[in-house]
Amino acid sequence: MESSSFCINDDADRDGFKHLPPTWYDHNSTHVWREMKRTNVVGHMHRVIVIVGDPIHTIESTYRRFGLKHIDKLMHGASLQKYPRDTTLLDIYQDIADTGTDTTSIVNYVTSWRDASLDTANWPDILLVTEHMLLNSALQYARWIGVDEGDLHNFADMSFDPSLQHETTVSVGNEDLAYKVMEVFKPVFELIYSLNNDELETEEEVTT
Repeated sequence: MESSSFCINDDADRDGFKHLPPTWYDHNSTHVWREMKRTNVVGHMHRVIVIVGDPIHTIESTYRRFGLKHIDKLMHGASLQKYPRDTTLLDIYQDIADTGTDTTSIVNYVTSWRDASLDTANWPDILLVTEHMLLNSALQYARWIGVDEGDLHNFADMSFDPSLQHETTVSVGNEDLAYKVMEVFKPVFELIYSLNNDELETEEEVTT
């Protein structure tokens, strides 16, 4: 979607929108909006799609490629103090296990957007989807979010490739550490299961 002068959800993340929980936005039943303080431009959104994925894969993949950069953005969104620059992946997992809380704020991000999606009196249309859902119904979601009709053909042939399914496990530490970390992220895993299961039931209803 476009505002008057910049692309919302910019691919280089210049707007910073994609890492922010809903508490950072002004909103009513028809719009979500936020002012970019550096430009004084206000980005308005009538509809929102939030993609929910494996939180362990999120941590492992982003740390491998970007270090703490993306985790810092999520922590900033939750007003949490950032990790020191020399923090290792093991340090992050150990912190999660020792505190019994998600210090990366992934759980907060996902569950807060889910709660906003259910509060239809105060928020516009918000959909939470998994990668599986998004790719298998890309054309429908593109049309729903407002992609121009002339550009919809770019989404027509998309589908989820099961061979690329990410089922990442905690790559450092022992089994006890991995178990404790997985327990902390259980709310996100349960939501992913529920979303995919709802999609499967919908597909079965359509084909029967």
